Amino acid sequence: MIRLYKVLAVLAIAALIPVGLLPAVPVLAAEPLNACANREDFRFVVTITNVSDQSDTPTPFAPGVWALSDKPGPLFVPGAHPGILFWDFDPIKTPGLEDLAEDGNPGVVAATLAEHGVKHGVFNRPVGAERPGPLLPGASYSFIVDAGSAPRNLTFALMFVQSNDWFIGTDEVGISLESPMGGAILGGDITDQLYLWDAGTEEDEPVGEGSNQAPRQSGANTGPEDDDNTVRLVEGPSVSDLVSVSIRRAFDTVFDVTVENTSGSAMVTTPFAPGVFAVHTDPATTYMEGHPQLFKEGQPNLYNGLEALAEDGNPDPLYEFISTGGGMSDEPVAGSYGVFNTPVGADAPGPLLPGESYHFTVRANPLAPHLSLAFMFVQSNDWFLATADDGMVLFDIDGNPVSGSVPVYLWDAGTEEDEPVGEGPNQAPRQSGANTGPEDDDNTVRLVDDMDADELVAVTITPRQARHFQVSVTNVSVDKPIAPGVVIPHCVCDPLFTDGQPDRGQGLESLAEDGDPSGLAEVLALQALPVQVLNTPVGADAPGPLLPGQTYQTTVFLEPAEPNLSLAFMYVLSNDLFLGSPAGGIPLWDELGNLVLGDVTSSVYLWDAGTEHNQPPGKGDNQPLMQDAPDMGDADMDNTVRLVNDGYDYPAVADLIAVIVTPIDPE
Repeated sequence: MIRLYKVLAVLAIAALIPVGLLPAVPVLAAEPLNACANREDFRFVVTITNVSDQSDTPTPFAPGVWALSDKPGPLFVPGAHPGILFWDFDPIKTPGLEDLAEDGNPGVVAATLAEHGVKHGVFNRPVGAERPGPLLPGASYSFIVDAGSAPRNLTFALMFVQSNDWFIGTDEVGISLESPMGGAILGGDITDQLYLWDAGTEEDEPVGEGSNQAPRQSGANTGPEDDDNTVRLVEGPSVSDLVSVSIRRAFDTVFDVTVENTSGSAMVTTPFAPGVFAVHTDPATTYMEGHPQLFKEGQPNLYNGLEALAEDGNPDPLYEFISTGGGMSDEPVAGSYGVFNTPVGADAPGPLLPGESYHFTVRANPLAPHLSLAFMFVQSNDWFLATADDGMVLFDIDGNPVSGSVPVYLWDAGTEEDEPVGEGPNQAPRQSGANTGPEDDDNTVRLVDDMDADELVAVTITPRQARHFQVSVTNVSVDKPIAPGVVIPHCVCDPLFTDGQPDRGQGLESLAEDGDPSGLAEVLALQALPVQVLNTPVGADAPGPLLPGQTYQTTVFLEPAEPNLSLAFMYVLSNDLFLGSPAGGIPLWDELGNLVLGDVTSSVYLWDAGTEHNQPPGKGDNQPLMQDAPDMGDADMDNTVRLVNDGYDYPAVADLIAVIVTPIDPE
């Protein structure tokens, strides 16, 4: 009876505990230790939409230019002459802003930016259009900015066509692409950071009526000069009535690739050896040592490992070449690359027999859109199946990922003399050792004419789609309260902690010791991670702890390139224990690209934050329900985050909590 009374008392007290259990004590570390915060994921898509059809000043917009800079003034400086730009405090004269603002020509200023090494680009083709043109009401320009290794302030400008020399743009400093804690911004609508400017190069006429304005002028640069020749703000239409501008991170797209051996019904039945794949940029002018292009039709191979793959089915030398930039760098080349060598359902690497499939995933983005893959045709001397020599493009003209059948071809590597297919003593199944045959008289890589690759293999590619998931966290215990917590979608990183390392001092301690997730959520948000605090049980009118039988529920959005879900909730009857996912989170797509469905509780563990000395569960005077104030306990001698192992008895996780993840079908 005494034990039951204590249980009821605990539940009664827990029901009165407000959000977070105790006041927030946010802690901001001097250095962002979060493994997600410093990733070089600074690719963005900027979309500019003409919304002026609903305004008093309907207008097209002309093509524009963007630049990345860490100093003010890459395009203009307010109050200065429009032909003076300031880089390193060295004035540079250029007529480029005048051409853009008066005539909608971004080419001159773009050339100036290129001359001075400023990372930049021109946007001139409306989304869905086949060629460059003006931006009419309802249409959008969209362009990709890669600030991974560049200054991270974005400046851009485009002409307001129904004017003499007005343009819409950022201020001279630009928009920072970096969050306060060092990671990439999440993005969103940035229209409120744009302004309407007068370039000060031509005398103004009434908007939409002047004979020297672009739609009506007889030629470029026809109007009289402006008496005030400085760049200045315009008291004209509101920018938000003219354009809508948004920015979002250009996530990598994950593609699932399947290589199926279909030769069982062909004239030549053959296994295939393991292969190599690489994602890369346009290789048209970069076929050279160190580039991930695998081969070039009509040219000898680069001694990059293609010979070992084509003659002996050994992908390792080619993979090593790709991953080290041809030996010129200790760092992997940009893009995604790898070896595929284990048939689906097999426990170990091996050849691909008829009816079997290799499956692998590829990460790509529109800045590196080409996929090349190659694998040996085993019943030959040096033939291999591969994409075209420049690969296949994974994105269409609008940047949308493609799907379906991948064209592959049968190639002769030109490294070994050919023997009859399936009979030669120097072919892999029959040769005495690697590289045993005589050299080929024609040492160029070339197509094999007398056999159709489509009869041998089927290669398909499927892009994974971003999805919404419903996450339900239910207290399934009899008498154990659980405190509010956090859930975070993220990439392959450790957003909350690193197993075996000390707590980062970014708020996990307050969550684990006092049930207060607010400080941790604040730090994660500063690091541009889309954190959510779960603190209100379903059906409750106010935030509070999760009592037995109650459920926290939310919806999260995951990109396939950011496929993991991390969560953490304090186990209240402790000093600093929390129920949470592994450090790297729970992947919501499996290795074959299938969505994870249902109960993921088996991927949730009871962790010790390592910040406070453990007392007997539910009995310590420094635990939340008994302590007088936060952070009252003695320090933990082992100050690392780890699975709990303090000698006390704890219920199994499945007896405390149930975590259910349900993909939400798109409408």
